[in-house]
Amino acid sequence: MTLTQDLLAQVVDDVLETFVGGLADEPQPDDTVLPVTAFVQITGGWTGAVLFSCSAELASTVTAAMLALPVEELTQDDISDAVGEMANMVGGSVKSLMLEPADLSLPTVIFGASGASVPGTELLHRVDRTCAGQPLRVTVLAADPSHAGSSGHVARALAGR
Repeated sequence: MTLTQDLLAQVVDDVLETFVGGLADEPQPDDTVLPVTAFVQITGGWTGAVLFSCSAELASTVTAAMLALPVEELTQDDISDAVGEMANMVGGSVKSLMLEPADLSLPTVIFGASGASVPGTELLHRVDRTCAGQPLRVTVLAADPSHAGSSGHVARALAGR
């Protein structure tokens, strides 16, 4: 099977339904820069990255839902772990749809980013949603075949974040 825009949208909706109790609202395109981004890298038969980006408010809402805790009791580590797990779950689903063998990196979480970018990649798919009234974006980037050695370049770019 190959990853399509519709399939990625379904993966995002399924992960939100499973892990945060269906907080997803209708699809809503939004070019807002989102300050919390978690990403995982996929390497092997296919090389790329999956980024899960959201507002700080949504990061807290998702964490509270996942941990069944009030927002005011959350720590920065709790939020980092939960948002990283969202990227991990979406990334794992994307990985299963790509060429095997493939490995999935541990998630990395960036707070206060002004928009994450990964040199040596090109946009494959992007899904924008609102969740609990806040924007969220899942982006799948593929290693750009026009860059020689791009898979190593992507790994170095992601590792340096």
